[in-house]
Amino acid sequence: MSSDIDDAAVENRLRALLGSGSVPVLPAGTDELLQLLRNPDVPMQELAETLARFPAIVARLMALANSPWSAPLSPVTSLQEASSRLGIAVVRSVSIALTVAAPFRPHRCPEFDAERYWCCSLLAADAASMLCRATNPDDESASATARTASLIGNLGLLWMADRMPGETGAALRRAGEETGVSVDAALSDACGFGHKTATEWLGKAWNLPDAVLTAICGTRTTGLGGVVGLANKMVSDVYRDPAIAFDAAMPTRFGVDADPAQTVHLAVCERLPRMTDLAKSLFAAR
Repeated sequence: MSSDIDDAAVENRLRALLGSGSVPVLPAGTDELLQLLRNPDVPMQELAETLARFPAIVARLMALANSPWSAPLSPVTSLQEASSRLGIAVVRSVSIALTVAAPFRPHRCPEFDAERYWCCSLLAADAASMLCRATNPDDESASATARTASLIGNLGLLWMADRMPGETGAALRRAGEETGVSVDAALSDACGFGHKTATEWLGKAWNLPDAVLTAICGTRTTGLGGVVGLANKMVSDVYRDPAIAFDAAMPTRFGVDADPAQTVHLAVCERLPRMTDLAKSLFAAR
């Protein structure tokens, strides 16, 4: 079978899914919220006023600020206080994660590990942001875009776990049991397309910003695509083995210098336990 026929078959199946009510609907106002969350210069007051229109997000931020993970000395009773307690980076990442996760029901797939998924997504967002700042400290916009792209770069897996739970579950089991088989490859065999392809189609269906889609779906050897690719690879390796040694050759495959990458690798290793607890607090019960 030719690659053209394979591509056409994948496209036809995705079009059928996208046209059958399988595209989740984001809450009203999501575009404005995501735009603000990607703006490194937005005042906290303006962001808080926009977040106030999303009661579910506010409730989760308040709960997190009052949780053992945050461990406040006294109860946190306002969104402004919660934002100050959690820090702007956590507020941005958690708000984006909660916004894009809202329409999905990945628990329909028992093999889907929400804690692992969101721990890796949140940690990769931090790693991508740190890599951007290390390589281009004056471009806060690139750092914000890389953070967003890392957070939502695997949305296709959420969608597939929701809409194709049986096939997705079989693929996840296979990837966990067979050495050398990636989740994306196992999904491609089981479903006809992988979660990377699904993410690209879902992003286009949602009209996500071109800069974010390019960072997610573009080349993984240069620019923001390389930064996002390296962040995801680094976090995936550390999650599997927190004691894994830094591979100085790996960053160059993504177009990133080894020295800043090694610093970020150390930060990822240090942050893994706390990020695991954060993901558990936010998503494990979903």
